Parts: sequence; structure tokens; C-alpha cells
Amino acid sequence: MPTNNITLLIGTCDKYSFLWDNFKTLEKKYIDLPDSPKIVFTESLDFGEGYTMSHLDDPHWSNLLSNALKEVTTEFVFFVLEDYFFTQKITNDDFERITQAMGKHGVDKFMFSGPKALAHHNVTPMRPIVALTLAGNQYLQHISSQYITSVQPSIWKTDYLRECVEKNWTAWEFEIEGSKGRAGYLQHTIAYHMPENLFFNVVKQGFTANPGWEEIKERENLQSLVFPKK
Repeated sequence: MPTNNITLLIGTCDKYSFLWDNFKTLEKKYIDLPDSPKIVFTESLDFGEGYTMSHLDDPHWSNLLSNALKEVTTEFVFFVLEDYFFTQKITNDDFERITQAMGKHGVDKFMFSGPKALAHHNVTPMRPIVALTLAGNQYLQHISSQYITSVQPSIWKTDYLRECVEKNWTAWEFEIEGSKGRAGYLQHTIAYHMPENLFFNVVKQGFTANPGWEEIKERENLQSLVFPKK
């Protein structure tokens, strides 16, 4: 399955625009999807050249997501938020292998997770359905697991992601209430648990940088972050 059957969907909002330049630097370095559409949703600002904008003047995050999904024509989306800074490469071949395996095995979501990210997930070790260049182990999430709709970087079947979205939610509600809403439904979601972090979540609650940001900035030669005043 060629990778023009997957869209890179980037979720953000105008107040996080101070992250965009660094995000784009790392996305171009580590996300190998040269033939895929790239769609960005936010309220009004322009993300930059090479990205299709989905604008909606609405304070509710889930409404922006739903609006952007109307523009997606591919079977799969790689959905990421702007505060996940990638630090390892996902090759074009990896994307192709994952989407092929998802189609073959009826997988709805393939989520990338770091060393500690599965603490709140109910998962079962499984026989791998795909071999990747990135080291990791594959786990099947229980149909009633917490965070089954986690917004960690994941490849989703586009129709499944559409089913998970409700009106007027924050991103946090999408994860919490969305997971409750999906509980018990027949769905196949895989967590790819990696021994090394694929990405760095740069912003923590309170609108400040997470510990480790300075190390990432130096290693990747990134710009300093100027957090807006609260």
C-alpha cells in the first residue's frame, strides 16, 4: 500500500504557534512522507509553505479536528500534535509496512509509545504483525483500556478517527471521554512500545517546557522557545 494513501494531519491552535518552526524542522528531518498530503488545523494562522490549512474560528479543539477530517481523502492519517517533537526517524518504508499490516489485519490505530507511556494502558503482548526499522514490541490494547483514544502520535484509519470525535471537546476530553465512549466496542488498536523515545513532548501543564527540553534543543540545533504570557 503506497504512502500516498496516508495523510500527515497536524493538530494545533494559534496560541501554540511559537512551537511551529521547531516542529517543522524535526518533521522534515524525521517524518519520511514525501508523497503524502499534509494538513494542519488551527483557528486562523498559516503554518507555512507545503501544508494545506484547515481553519475554523472555534474555541473547541474537537471541532477543529472534525473540520480538518473533512479534507482528508486517504484511508489512513498519521495524526500528531504540534508539541510532540520527533527525535527518531520513521521511514517511508515503515509507514508503508504499517498501513499494509493495518489493512490486512483490520487494525484501527497503531500508536507509538515511549519507554514509560503504557503505564495507564490495559495491554496484552501480541505476535507482531509488522517488522519495523524502529526497535519496539507490539501490544494489543483491551477494548476498554484507558487512553484508547490517546493523542500520542499514531496512525489511524481515517474513518475510525472520525468515529471517535464528538463536538465541543478539548484534546484532554478527546482522550478521557473519548476512551470511555469507545469502551466495549469491537476495535483493534495496537501500541508500539519502544525502548527509546520516538518523540519529546515539549509542553507540560502550566504552559512551560518539560524537563529535558534544553538537551533536545542543543542536540537538534533548535530555536529557543518563547512561551506566551498566560
